Amino acid sequence: MTAPRTITYQGRTDLLSGWSKTNGISVQTMVSRLNAGWSVEETLTSRIHQRGGKLRRQPYRPVKANTVPAAAIATVIMPALKEYERQHRAVEVRMIRAFNEYIQSCVRRDAAIMREIDMQSIGQPAAGTFDTPGVVVDFAEKSSDRSLSVAQDLT
Repeated sequence: MTAPRTITYQGRTDLLSGWSKTNGISVQTMVSRLNAGWSVEETLTSRIHQRGGKLRRQPYRPVKANTVPAAAIATVIMPALKEYERQHRAVEVRMIRAFNEYIQSCVRRDAAIMREIDMQSIGQPAAGTFDTPGVVVDFAEKSSDRSLSVAQDLT
């Protein structure tokens, strides 16, 4: 049985198992790297990439929070965002206009229905209407069109 191996890197000394938990590299991988002659820094910071059965070394590089350069934001992203906003606004305006036209047509239709109801309530047929079956103009004369309880209330 071999003694646990300790490694010192950047002023910190820890067992291989501790470095494994810290860096996410297995203990066996680190032992293999050290036995193959890798430096301590390469052993602890390089990721494994395998292609075609060959082991390639690639240093660990943490991902930066903002990797898009400011020039790209100003020249590419912002004009595209402004164009999207312009198109979105145009669609929004068309939708609002269509909705307003629909509301206006509903108001016109409701006004026409109300005029017809008013004309029928005073006993005059509305323009363009005829004696429509099921529409009672004079309640007293046509009580048979109503249910029994309504007809009894009218007499």
